[in-house]
This record gives sequence, C-alpha cells and structure tokens, in this order.
Amino acid sequence: MKDTPSAYKVNLEAPPDSLMAMEKRLQGNLTFVQDKLDSLNQNLMEFTSERIKHVSKNSHTKQLDDQIESLQEALRFQYKMRNVLNEMLGTTRQLPFQSNDKIQSRLKEMRRHLNRIDHGQLPDYYDQIQISSEPYQATATDMASRWYGIPCKKYMSQDGKIYATSKEPWFSHTDSNLYKYFKNQEFLEVSARILYTQKSFFLEVEFVVNSLKAADVLGYLDPNSPVRMDFMNGHHIYLQTFAQSDLRINRTEGQSLYEVQYQLDSEDLRELSKYELDTITIVWTRGAERYEIAHLDLIKQLLECVQTKN
Repeated sequence: MKDTPSAYKVNLEAPPDSLMAMEKRLQGNLTFVQDKLDSLNQNLMEFTSERIKHVSKNSHTKQLDDQIESLQEALRFQYKMRNVLNEMLGTTRQLPFQSNDKIQSRLKEMRRHLNRIDHGQLPDYYDQIQISSEPYQATATDMASRWYGIPCKKYMSQDGKIYATSKEPWFSHTDSNLYKYFKNQEFLEVSARILYTQKSFFLEVEFVVNSLKAADVLGYLDPNSPVRMDFMNGHHIYLQTFAQSDLRINRTEGQSLYEVQYQLDSEDLRELSKYELDTITIVWTRGAERYEIAHLDLIKQLLECVQTKN
C-alpha cells in the first residue's frame, strides 16, 4: 500500500448520482433481506419451541421437523444474500477512488447482479463458490501453526450486566515498504476481546499503530463499510460497526490507537464458534487492507470463555 496521500485522490469526475443511486438500491435490498431474516428467525424460534415440547415422533413432529429444516435452508440462503449485498456495498463505497471507466464497468456489473437479486436469485458472483464450499480439513502443517490456548480470564461490570474476556493479541502486520522503519516491532498490532450483555455478543478490536502518523498512512476506520472475515474452510462473514472511538494518540509511547465494536448475530456466532479464521479485511479511508490472522481460533476460545459459568 502506498503511503502518499496523492495516491488516493477521489475521482471528481465520477457520476455521483449513479453511485448514490447504487448505494440507495443496495441499502434498500439489505433492509428487505434483514426484514426477511428477522421474520424467518422468529418463525424458526416458534417452531423450535413447539418441537421441543414433543419427545415421541409422530406425524405432527415430522411436519414440525420439515418446517424447521425448510426455515433453516431459507435462512442460509438469506445470509448468503446479505453477504453478497454487503460486499457490493463495500465495493460501491470504494468506487470514487477509481477511474471513471472502471466505475462505469463495475456499476454495470453490479446492476446485472442486482437484477438477479430482484428475482430472488443469488448473483453469478465470484465469491459464491466460497460460501458453499465443503468444510476444510486441516493438514499437519496447519496444525503446527495453531494457537494452542489462552487462560480464560473473565470480568464482570459492577452492575453485573456486562461480562468481558481479557484482551488478547490477535494478529500483527508490517507492510513491506515499512520494514526498514520497524525492525524491532510491528507497524500494526491488533488485539481482541468478547463482550456479553443482555443476550448480545460483541467483538471488540483494538488496533495499535506504532507510529504517530497512522492517519497519514492508513487514514481512519470507515464505520460505513463492513469488515470481512474469511475462514479456513472458505466461508466468510461480514461484521458491521456497532460503535467506535475516536483516534487516540499516545505521544509517550509513539502510538496511534483505534478501537471498534462489532455486534455478533446468530449466524456470526455460529461461524466464529465453529471454524478457524484465516484473514480479515478492514476498510480504512486510505483503502482496504487484508491481514493474515496469527491466532486462528482466538475468537472461538474467547466465545467459549465468556460463556463459561465459573
């Protein structure tokens, strides 16, 4: 990634009406999909509650099982649809930094995808092969690089309403053009913890940049663009910013600190609790960056920790 501001000038010739119309259309589709997800989850909860009342199997329970399976399949489809729409939204918000020809080409491509979505079909989209891929089988090499465990440290707020794990190192990164300046430490160090409150889970991530010029190199975290997490088995999810702090400068340590919270829904929790992460893509105002995760199952361990009873 280049660190010169001139490399990221906005294309002032880009047609703003087209970009705004595309974003508005994507937001409308996302609202529709979220309403669909809420309705499906509510129906699934009702059918599941009814099903657990019956121990023996009969024609009624078989009908309930079929309805539950149908709802689960519909939910999987809508979650895939939401992932695609979120990725398209993130792409749209980066288009002002592209050439006008590329903007027009991408808008044409996304209109074609949205036409399929409007007909209730997943677009012919390059990432769909990842969404539907088979579970990943770890090799001996993969096993050697795993994070073998962290102490489960859990804290409770004074009013007893919030539980939090300890903040643990997650991954670090130094761009190749910065190696000569960071021989004894990483440019970016990232840690994470899990918060649990009122049946809601949050992933809190702290980005520590060992430089006072982080804003010049990375810019700021874009709260409107989702974070993408890719798993070792090929699945991926998107997390939307729930809250984030302003950039903090620690002049004594020569550090710039960013902190952000992402709320985790049931699908996020299912994926994060089951699979190991591979990479994470963060959208900074200077551009998107993809980072390799060092502690592959840290989030899975933190989720287990925050839910322990002792």
